[in-house]
Amino acid sequence: LKVISVGAGSVQFSAALTGSGTYSLRFYIRDNVLVASNVTGWELSCPGGTAYLDGNKSHSYPYLVGADDSVGNSLRMVNCVDFLIDGIEGRNARLHGLIAVGRLARGRVPRWRGYNNGFRAIHFHGETTGGYTDPEVQMHFGLLESEENGKLAFSSQGGTEWNSGVFVVFDNNVGTTIQTVRSLNDRGMGLLLSGKVTGDILSPSKMCQLGQVYVENAAIGVGIFQEITHVNIQS
Repeated sequence: LKVISVGAGSVQFSAALTGSGTYSLRFYIRDNVLVASNVTGWELSCPGGTAYLDGNKSHSYPYLVGADDSVGNSLRMVNCVDFLIDGIEGRNARLHGLIAVGRLARGRVPRWRGYNNGFRAIHFHGETTGGYTDPEVQMHFGLLESEENGKLAFSSQGGTEWNSGVFVVFDNNVGTTIQTVRSLNDRGMGLLLSGKVTGDILSPSKMCQLGQVYVENAAIGVGIFQEITHVNIQS
C-alpha cells in the first residue's frame, strides 16, 4: 500500500483500506504495510485512540539475508515534508515499526508506539537518498513508546544490541525535539543515539533537544555512538 497523491485535506492510497474494530486499521501482508515516498502535506492519525499498522510477522521468513531494511516495516517514509503522524502503533513487522530516512522536514509525531517488531520500534535519520544531497531533518516527536522489539535481530543479525528499541540519528538535524521515550522489555537497547549515519558525511546537528527517557528491562538502557554533538539530553 502506498500514498500516491495528496489533495485538499485528503490522502489517496494505491488500494482500498479496510478496518476492523473501533479506532483500528489492520493490515496483513508480507511487504511494507504502508509506504510514503516524496509526499508533502499529509496526515496519518487516530485522535480518538490508537490505529494499528500490523505487519503480520508470522507470515514472513524467520530469517533475513543481508541488511536491506527497505521492506518488512509497518511504515516506511522517504523524503517526506510537512506531515503529521499521531496515535499510530506499528506492530508485528519483520523489521521496524517505523523507518524514516532522507529529507524529513517539518514532521510531527506526537504519539507513536512500536510493539513486537523484529528489529526496532522506530528508526529515523537524514540520509543522502532520492536525489537529496543535503537532506536536512526537522522533526518534533512527542511520546515514543517501544515494547517487546528486537527478537529477530538476535537470530538473524548476529545479536547486535542496537537492533531494537528506538534508534535516532542526529546527523544533519536542525531543531529536532523528542519529549519522551519509553522502552519496556526490548531485547537490545532501549534507546540508541548516533551522531551520524555510517559512511555518510553530513553537517552536525544544531539545537536538538531530548527530554525524558525511561528504559525498563532492556539489555542496554541508552547507547551513544559516533561523535554525537549538539544534542541536549535532560534526563
